[in-house]
Amino acid sequence: RDKPLPPALQDRRFFLRMVALPEQEDRQFDGNAGELLIGEAVQILEVASADNKFPSSSNHLFINFIEQTITPSAMDSFLSVITHYLPKLHSLFLKDIELKFTTTDSKHVRVFIQNPSGCVAHSEFFYEQMDSTGRLTLV
Repeated sequence: RDKPLPPALQDRRFFLRMVALPEQEDRQFDGNAGELLIGEAVQILEVASADNKFPSSSNHLFINFIEQTITPSAMDSFLSVITHYLPKLHSLFLKDIELKFTTTDSKHVRVFIQNPSGCVAHSEFFYEQMDSTGRLTLV
């Protein structure tokens, strides 16, 4: 689909929700497994995009790496993998990527990656924290 979608169809989206469970007993993040999930997301979006009955223009991917700890260097490495896939993801109209990890100090971190133009991705990192009322907030 080289042409932009008509305005009546521009508000349709695919939301891909993926869960990654640890494969190793030490619960360390496995970058190879993370890359496989990105590859699966590409395949899913390719299949979904092939059906012209369901056009979309702004898709979203969320991956929750359950009970997996990640170091800063592993996070940088995985973000490099995602950067490698950005042109393909952009061609499939994937505009937003959200990742959730657990750090080695048991904090939950969320990474939001937005790539609306397909040229430059913008990343934001937040820690999950409970506020005084017991609600989850991102700081």
